[in-house]
Amino acid sequence: MIKKVFIFIFFLMSFFQIMSQNDSMQKTNPIIYFEASAGVARLNSDISTNVNFTGIYQKNKDLLTFRFSESSVINGRLIIFFPIVVQETINSEFAFLYGRRWLQDNSSTSLSIGVSYNDFKDEFDLNIDSYSINSNHIGLPFEANIKWFKSRKKRIRIYGLVPVGKPTSLGGAFGFKLSGNISSKSYVSLGLVYSFGFHKQY
Repeated sequence: MIKKVFIFIFFLMSFFQIMSQNDSMQKTNPIIYFEASAGVARLNSDISTNVNFTGIYQKNKDLLTFRFSESSVINGRLIIFFPIVVQETINSEFAFLYGRRWLQDNSSTSLSIGVSYNDFKDEFDLNIDSYSINSNHIGLPFEANIKWFKSRKKRIRIYGLVPVGKPTSLGGAFGFKLSGNISSKSYVSLGLVYSFGFHKQY
């Protein structure tokens, strides 16, 4: 998973560097931010964990989203009196979504839908350390977000207490994310989300 995340982040950085250069002629900052979220999902008929890493670019109300998501059904095993954790089912998703985002003074709501490539693995065999089922499929990803962020430029605070530097547009946001994928291996997830970047034009 770590290797997939690094590849995903490298791709996002390249894309957003191009986008920010296109917006460099503007007097205000572009709307670009990165998200990480974690929550509980239902993958097929199983309860699972879900994490996703997302990069977002907004132009007017149009929202472009690149998302890497992974849902895992995790079970424990007892091996010679020692408990261990194994992933019996795992679904990895690479997705591109288009949507709309509506801004208020210090909050935003958004809706997006798109297309994804999914890698599904099932029935982990601890003895041979491999999965007996491995399939790839195309899906219809979707997500809805609500987040709260600062309403005006503020100085960044170390540990949320010590202010550093000049007031900046850069900052964090917290909120909730409902996401999922409609496919042969569908899932839906509800979780908490944290994002960092430029959440609106200040």
